[in-house]
Amino acid sequence: MLSLRSVSALIGLFGLLGLAKAEPSAAPVGTFLEVAPAVPPGRVAPLPPDPLAQARARSAEGDAAGVLAVLVPALESKTLLRGRSRAAAQLLAGNAYEALGQHNLASAAYTQVRKNGGPLAPWALWAEARVDQARGRPAAGAQACASYRKTWPDGPHAEDCLMMMGDAWAEAGNRGGASAAYAEYLKLYPETPRKEEIRLGLALASARGTPAAGLPQLIELALDHSYPSTDLAVSKALGELKAKGLSTALPTDPTSQMRRADSLRRSGRFEEAWALFTALQALAPTHPAVAAWVEQGEDRFAKGTRNYDVWVASLQRQYEAKPSAETAWDLFKACGTSGLWTRALAVAHIAAERHGNGGRFRSADEDIAWAATLAGTYPEAAERWGKLAKRGGDAGRKARFYQGFSALRGEDFDGALAAFDQLLVAPGSHEAAAHYWRAKARFAKGDMAGAAADQDAVSKTDDDGWYVQLLQAPPEPKPLRRHGRWSGPPAPTLAALDKVSVRATVPTDLWPADLSILNGAGGSRAALLAPTRPASAPAANTRALGWSALSARTPAPPRTGTPISLPSARLPIPDGYQPSPWYNPAQAAADFARFSEAHKAIWTYLPAANDLALAGLYTEAAIPLYDAMEEWYKVQREGPRGDARLAQIEALKLGLTDWRPLAYHVRDHHHAARGSYGLWKAAPNEQTARLAMRHAYPIVRGDEIWSNARRYNVDPLLVYGIMRQESTYQNRALSPVGAIGLIQVMPGTGARVAAMLGESRYSPQMLEEPVVNLRYGVYYLSKLLDRFDGAFPLAVAAYNGGPHNVSRWYKPWVGKIEMDAFVEQIQYDETRDYVKKVTGNYARYVELYEPDGADVVIPPRPSGDTASVIDF
Repeated sequence: MLSLRSVSALIGLFGLLGLAKAEPSAAPVGTFLEVAPAVPPGRVAPLPPDPLAQARARSAEGDAAGVLAVLVPALESKTLLRGRSRAAAQLLAGNAYEALGQHNLASAAYTQVRKNGGPLAPWALWAEARVDQARGRPAAGAQACASYRKTWPDGPHAEDCLMMMGDAWAEAGNRGGASAAYAEYLKLYPETPRKEEIRLGLALASARGTPAAGLPQLIELALDHSYPSTDLAVSKALGELKAKGLSTALPTDPTSQMRRADSLRRSGRFEEAWALFTALQALAPTHPAVAAWVEQGEDRFAKGTRNYDVWVASLQRQYEAKPSAETAWDLFKACGTSGLWTRALAVAHIAAERHGNGGRFRSADEDIAWAATLAGTYPEAAERWGKLAKRGGDAGRKARFYQGFSALRGEDFDGALAAFDQLLVAPGSHEAAAHYWRAKARFAKGDMAGAAADQDAVSKTDDDGWYVQLLQAPPEPKPLRRHGRWSGPPAPTLAALDKVSVRATVPTDLWPADLSILNGAGGSRAALLAPTRPASAPAANTRALGWSALSARTPAPPRTGTPISLPSARLPIPDGYQPSPWYNPAQAAADFARFSEAHKAIWTYLPAANDLALAGLYTEAAIPLYDAMEEWYKVQREGPRGDARLAQIEALKLGLTDWRPLAYHVRDHHHAARGSYGLWKAAPNEQTARLAMRHAYPIVRGDEIWSNARRYNVDPLLVYGIMRQESTYQNRALSPVGAIGLIQVMPGTGARVAAMLGESRYSPQMLEEPVVNLRYGVYYLSKLLDRFDGAFPLAVAAYNGGPHNVSRWYKPWVGKIEMDAFVEQIQYDETRDYVKKVTGNYARYVELYEPDGADVVIPPRPSGDTASVIDF
């Protein structure tokens, strides 16, 4: 295990390898150095004037070793870093040790911060607890968290500590301690999605403490769970108990098997669930309880496991046996869910003929219009949308648009023009779409001037950017075009090295006449090397050639040859927080320090936010400021409303211009983007406008996004397009349907991704951690791209609406529809708008962070759908 002093002994090496990066003339890896390095071998490079700033830069690149190369000697100097800057450096060093798996050294660094007190003490103790668990000392971690909750009962990690205490006591086999911590957490959050995680923790605690007592709890979880990761953890634990001689077979009675089948269905293991269901179905004739369960659950099970053909066939039998408007409606919806739109439309016709406007068909006019559109029965679709357009309002405008769209798709160009003309009198949100599709209708009619005018109108009215991208995308390939996949340098790999002769390493312009400097006079290596000196090489004795002579030597012309080249692991990550008229980094840092001290009576943890930002730990630093700004926004909207605290905030007389540089400083990306929107309109020139737009479209956790994007073959800028739409860069964002984090991962989706990655321990709370949220989200997006043959608009639609829904809209059209028409035929308004907005965000990121000439290419048509890749 490395100690602080032994790490510092490596600084000479880091100084040459790591710190050389700061030299403006540092040579790329794999090139010859024509001038000797400034620091002789064996000497330590001088300490940088601001080691904390340099360490922050290394941390932003994910270079933990580089962080330590800077901070360890700086901390040992005792004078270079003082006070709170020193605590910030120690905390950052602890994070770097933790990233490198050096948990003992991380713990020592965190302990020093905690013992010294100051604003960072709560964060240091929380980190100590985390590291204790990571280094196999769960009881110590639980005790650290208990101390945290006693010292800072309202601290930023007080509630997280409850779950950590439960997990840590469970890992230590202390069921009583785990139960108490979990119970307190459930008291605070009775509806938490972590209930299954808590059940698992208690079962594991019992199994470690008293295996015979834990076995029934594990079996119960195997029969009743919702997350596949839970089943993985249970299977692992049962395997350990089996190795101890316990019987761990799951019960085979029908009731247990029915429960197991339901759990497999809920957790997304569709093939296994359906196989178990069909096995139970075979038992139904001899087991009344199973027969009842099968009869009640067949449709639900078939639908829930994506066996839509079975579901449709079952409903068809039910309708033929007893025709009714309600069963016809169920059959209509099942056909739509299966992507059988022609059949769905036929069911609607039969229902209208037999049942009139009965049942739920009474209010199904739009559903039937969509069925006609997706079936490609465009004349009927145009007629149905035209009737709906008479209702007026936003719904009427939407229907008028789809009347024109359906007429155009059915080659009724006059009907399309009439509908679009009527819509554009008062288009509402459909203005850009109407101009885009009317341009196509005019082009089909030979009205080139009218089509050009409509295309020009698109560029002025398309706020999202989707239609602009469609018009700008030329068919021919171009360099710098982005298409949803990774386009940067490949991950570094080391090729097998061939044996290289030592002879090739001796520079011909410094060839020694006397090779005794290499291995002694008359040595065998000298004899080996001597014959290799070229006849033209000058005779010279390099014994007296000192370091100063090498340093002063005039560079020779570059030598030819093929030196071994190692690809760089560094990724070209841009920065959105560059100095601008609205952001002076030094001034913002000073302002934040003053602001945090002046207002800590209102916002207790602002001084900690200041110090966390000093350490470059921006995710943690942003939280106190985020909370403060949200309170301020509330006062702006509602006033103090008699609340003394809010009255204090109102009395501060703060404006957005006061808050904005503070948000930039701590990388509160949400409020930085929100407060920057529209700044570019006041910019004096294009370059300044670009800086303002970068503030509004920031680079968030670049190292993690770039590394995951490269690993999973996804364009990182597409990830940012999704992140902006999903959460506007809030790592604690929670949607109304329960999606969590920066790129809004649903708890169930996270559990299934965890299982795909082979991770048996999963918690929905993990999705609030950006490192997990981004890894899971980017991996999931990569699988959606794989499923839809790399067509990123379909993958984006699936990210929002689910791949099975995209499939049912696409099923009749595989390989037979243009991308612009397919996206317009997405049935869900939210998903359709989501694709357009994300594509616009993606294009904006490419415009802001890529070289001139880069753009986004929208695939002209989708080409495939492989459901076996991913189906959740």
